[in-house]
Amino acid sequence: MSARESLDISFCRISSEDHKIQTCSVIVEELLSFIEQRFSTHVKDASILTHPALSFHEEYFSNASVFTPLSSYIQRAAKSFYVHEKKNIEPFFKEIYQEVASPASSKSIEKVSMQELANFAKHPIKYYMHNSLGIYIPSLFQQEATEFILPAYEKAKMKKNVFSKGFQNTVSMGKVQGKLPGGLFEKIAIKKFKEETDVIFDLLSSFSIYPQDIVSFHLRDACMSPQQLREICSLPPLRIKSPKGTEFVIEGIIPDISPRGMLVPGENKVKDIIAIWPLFLAYLCSKDKTEYKGELMFLLKKGEAISFDIPSPEETLGAYLDYYLEAKNVLSFLIPAWSEYILEDKKEEFAKKMKSQEFLDVSPFPDDVMRWIFLKDQPPSLEGMEGLRSRIHSKIFNPIFNRRKMS
Repeated sequence: MSARESLDISFCRISSEDHKIQTCSVIVEELLSFIEQRFSTHVKDASILTHPALSFHEEYFSNASVFTPLSSYIQRAAKSFYVHEKKNIEPFFKEIYQEVASPASSKSIEKVSMQELANFAKHPIKYYMHNSLGIYIPSLFQQEATEFILPAYEKAKMKKNVFSKGFQNTVSMGKVQGKLPGGLFEKIAIKKFKEETDVIFDLLSSFSIYPQDIVSFHLRDACMSPQQLREICSLPPLRIKSPKGTEFVIEGIIPDISPRGMLVPGENKVKDIIAIWPLFLAYLCSKDKTEYKGELMFLLKKGEAISFDIPSPEETLGAYLDYYLEAKNVLSFLIPAWSEYILEDKKEEFAKKMKSQEFLDVSPFPDDVMRWIFLKDQPPSLEGMEGLRSRIHSKIFNPIFNRRKMS
């Protein structure tokens, strides 16, 4: 190859799979390294141009711009977007930018399922969109190529099935249900899945926990007294009186319970614990009716066991349920990834994260709901953060920040 005047090399800066910032190929890295050694770091930096995400971005049309508009059509679109006077558009969710009063509950008894609590804890914004507004956002980005890989969601469900059904039965069921990729990729997926499950079982055995000891609590309205049949422990519904006086009746499944405590597919980080917190509190409130008395949380990603100081799990769960009920009417943006900033009142760190280039490039958004909201509206404000903090009772999450790691 011979470049007489110039050589242009381009690459995609944002991954189409996880939408995170990615670097160029090894060959281009070597070329940049050569330029830096042969000339200087300044010359190397000057040779790299980072294009804006949108083709009609204002940077393409400023007087000092080093870019050339892609077409006259895009140039007209940009002028229309930037030159014409814009009207102030109301944000989709005011709760993200200011304090909003929440309406009082009109019901004295509320029925809640464990699945609802799990969905809410993992993603309160998505839960509000789906359950309170009935809005479902179609995917804006490329989906996983499921014919070549075992999707993460299916893999997580299969790992749970391994505890009760064994590895071979779980894989056979995955084949029948069409969850595994086809052709040669099936063997690769099974091998990788086997390696990951072996790691989990090794971690569990180090805590003297074995697959045959793992059960699920099933809270059922039809169950009058505790009963256990193999890996299913049936219990009556959990009844909790909240601090605000609402009686909650909770039904559903609390999965992955061992004699020493609850098993969680995550690591010892606030965001992973927040995502499972209501189910763990429900477990603590239910366990005394069974022979499973453990109070620990086992985080399986790195094999860590942690304990919490919770004087009254019933009161803590009741306060959480009040927060949950309120968040069905007034949006909560306490997603696990942002929870540590919000709950510990880290205003400066939160503001910095919200203004970062990575935020503007949509890379930290975990899914299409977040992209849909924040491609249109501004990131959450400190006023919105303070309003959210005022609606959350301190006793709900304080035990998480005072947790102890067990040896």
